Amino acid sequence: MAVEEAVIPVETPAPAPALGEPMDIMTALQLVLRKSLAHGGLVRGLHEAAKVIEKHAALLCVLAEDCNQPDYLKLVKALCADHNVNLVTVPAAKTLGEWAGLCKIDSEGQARKVVGCSCLVVKDYGEESEGLHIVQDRNHMSNSALASLEAFRSHVSDNLNRALESIKLGSDFLTLAWMHACFKMLPMINNAFAKLMVDIDYPVTSWEGGSILEYLDYTINLLDVLNLISSSLSNVNQARVSLTHALSLMESSPIHGIERMKEIRPHDSIKEFKASEGNHGEKNLHGKEFIFHEAVLVLRSSGFWVCGVVLSALKSDIKPIMEITRNVVFVDSSLMALDSIFKKKFMEEGGFVKDFERVNESVRSIVSSGTGDLDGAMELKRRLEVVGNGLKGLKDEEERLFGNVMSARNEVLEVLRRSHN
Repeated sequence: MAVEEAVIPVETPAPAPALGEPMDIMTALQLVLRKSLAHGGLVRGLHEAAKVIEKHAALLCVLAEDCNQPDYLKLVKALCADHNVNLVTVPAAKTLGEWAGLCKIDSEGQARKVVGCSCLVVKDYGEESEGLHIVQDRNHMSNSALASLEAFRSHVSDNLNRALESIKLGSDFLTLAWMHACFKMLPMINNAFAKLMVDIDYPVTSWEGGSILEYLDYTINLLDVLNLISSSLSNVNQARVSLTHALSLMESSPIHGIERMKEIRPHDSIKEFKASEGNHGEKNLHGKEFIFHEAVLVLRSSGFWVCGVVLSALKSDIKPIMEITRNVVFVDSSLMALDSIFKKKFMEEGGFVKDFERVNESVRSIVSSGTGDLDGAMELKRRLEVVGNGLKGLKDEEERLFGNVMSARNEVLEVLRRSHN
């Protein structure tokens, strides 16, 4: 932590939400830290922060989730619990370092040479601000509601970490089975979101206008990308059917069968997709509406990321996930790590689904050997069956998810219709 204290703090500009858009907890926290920094109210580093907490002088503690020292995290959380200090977490130490002024600002107002900060405390807020009201409202919220939100986030993180481990192991990465496992995370996350709404007693019939608009925006974007996945699955399946037909021709007319054998290739005619930023509602979010907004941020980031992964794999192109997640804020450190590792490994391995490549290997072998390769034909048939089953599993999952999202969306629309009658 000494490196943090060696950097001269620089006040960095904090963004303000556009008129009519809600201020989320991260934007509010950045504003609070900016005001505190300007008044000399920030203390950075574990040792100095601990001293302030133990002297009962800390108003707020902020901790970076990507800190790789478990004992560090436990100590800070224990100190905050023992001294009744409100604790807020942010995804990354670099982000916290920038907000704490541990950086240099270039001529264009951009932060450069940012030094990570894993922990800081606020001992003086400096002045009243809209951000401070939001942070305090968040801290004064019922413990049970916040505990439910944290349980939801933890559930999502657990699912994402399992996907991360599967990528690290590598053997199943970019197979149809791996893509299916990723896809199956979404119903589990959606169910966890529904449970959260029950836990905080915020049924659809009680949703505020901002919550309704935010959910409708998220679901219409999700349905759009699911349609893209459906189209891509259909194109790949058509290539599989054509190969199956060519294989059947080999029994009566090997030459004609070989002439019709074409490798599975990615389809490029799918339109580009860009998720909207998804900011709706009143400027200030409080209580259950705040919990809802924070949970939808998790839904958006995890939902669009998973769909982006599936679509990029089907198209053998990194562009879909880049486009889909362009306006998505990753609020979970596990997802940030997963996204980084996925993109790196995707590029390293060529981004082609392994099941498709195995089929193409058999096609090349048969074409090069000419007629009479019965063993090659049998192996191609087996591999096509694997692809067929894998595509069917993905298609079934996509249709089931589409139906569930559509059903939930219609429920919200019906509530909205009734409220206007």
